Amino acid sequence: MFLLNLKNQHDRAILLSPEYEPEQINFFMNQIKSKNDFSIFIDIGACIGFYSLSIAKLCSDISKIIIFEPNLDNFSCLKKNVELNKDIYEKAQLYNTGLSNKNDKIKLFTLKSNDGAGGSIPEYEGQYDNKKGAVSFNVDIKVGDEILKYKDEKIALKIDVERHEINVLKGIKDLLTNNKCLIQIEIFDEYLNDVNKIMEDYKFVQFFKVHHKYEVNLSDYYFKNYW
Repeated sequence: MFLLNLKNQHDRAILLSPEYEPEQINFFMNQIKSKNDFSIFIDIGACIGFYSLSIAKLCSDISKIIIFEPNLDNFSCLKKNVELNKDIYEKAQLYNTGLSNKNDKIKLFTLKSNDGAGGSIPEYEGQYDNKKGAVSFNVDIKVGDEILKYKDEKIALKIDVERHEINVLKGIKDLLTNNKCLIQIEIFDEYLNDVNKIMEDYKFVQFFKVHHKYEVNLSDYYFKNYW
């Protein structure tokens, strides 16, 4: 069950589309189910919680859902969505923070017309200028390894952080190298080589890709460090 706001572009897509990102989420869930031993799902950049709720509902072996969303408007809706689903609420941990490779406050830019969907950190503010109705506000970012202290677990992660993925990955090095992980990362083409280098250093292989139809230079990539 979702509480949706039709003024929000992301919410409209969920409500009005026959399926939302069907190829991505179906592939991801099938990978999780095929092993039957994933117990933890971590959603980094959760927006209103579509992936978290879907994975929790359809992958019964997942016993813990850990959710990060720095945008307060999105987080408030995310919290309500999780609370609407009592069986998921009991195994969910929610954090109104972004993940990075340092603890800090940082500006997040977003478009008023998107009403919270999407967003960007300061070094990309050029695409969120005043002529487009952009707004900015401070959000908290935390080092992921200081929160996610797991070892020898099977963990599935979804990372959707609008070009901040390199910083996120640097901040969860211990998590990724001390556990067996399946990861879906949304990556703009110009950052793919840098992300791939980090993942190779962490002993991950890229094994699948889904191109976003609505964005010519954006795809979801899948990595794993188990066989």
